[in-house]
Amino acid sequence: MSRPLLSVIVAASDSAKAVADCLASLDIDTGSGRIEVIVVADRTRIPMIDCPEGVHWVLAEPGAGVPGLRRLGLERAEGDVVAFTEDSCRFDPAWAESWIKAFDDPEVLAATGPVEHADGGSTVDWAVFFCEYSPFLSPFGRETPSRLAGNNFAARRIGMDSDVNETEIHESLIHRQMIGRPGRLVVVESARAWHVRRFALSDAVRDRVRFGWEFGRLRAVKGRLWLRPLVVLAGPAILASQVIRLVWTLLVKRRHGGRFVKAFPITLVLLTAWSVAEWLG
Repeated sequence: MSRPLLSVIVAASDSAKAVADCLASLDIDTGSGRIEVIVVADRTRIPMIDCPEGVHWVLAEPGAGVPGLRRLGLERAEGDVVAFTEDSCRFDPAWAESWIKAFDDPEVLAATGPVEHADGGSTVDWAVFFCEYSPFLSPFGRETPSRLAGNNFAARRIGMDSDVNETEIHESLIHRQMIGRPGRLVVVESARAWHVRRFALSDAVRDRVRFGWEFGRLRAVKGRLWLRPLVVLAGPAILASQVIRLVWTLLVKRRHGGRFVKAFPITLVLLTAWSVAEWLG
């Protein structure tokens, strides 16, 4: 039996219902063997559900974060191209086929798709979205992405097994490694994902602290030892740079200006939580 053209890894951290809705929105004929779907979930938080043929369920140890769930999925994946997403997403009908078409070009090493906010949501939900996914709102305005969307990116399997972290897969590291190789990173506009997860303010702050600390830890591991004291001294500037970058991004994209103004106080709280955690990490 031939290898699938695409392996889709769904890192599940929300709920069993979210997984079911996510799989339904994929609308993939997994029985054909062209595309496989792998759901990776914390065995204690999300019970296994009945899945269509071609959808595989992988049980993760308690407390596994999204980067760890991705790694477990990659170990099971058989496709030469792997798309990473989360159960907090829903998808346009052409999502999976768009990745396959994009990677028909042998020069494409990795790609990101747009991320949009689904209808509705509280001010906290929009603040989380602005913090995490505003760079991935359409339009992009450039062919080479400066980042990969953590819930909506794909990469060639070759190289990921040996070059990424042994226990985790971070989109920032994938991006950094791929830009150093012969080939291209692209935006696939038709591989659009919709962010639907809802948040309590306490959960949102806790997530920003965890993500910021992990990001700071990764930078510290990869950085030079003599630079670390300078980075610590520059810590207070992290928040300013985060705010300036976010405001500039939304001004350039000309999207959701009214919602951003309304959500700005909470957005500032979340950015502060991230910045302090990154500094400490």
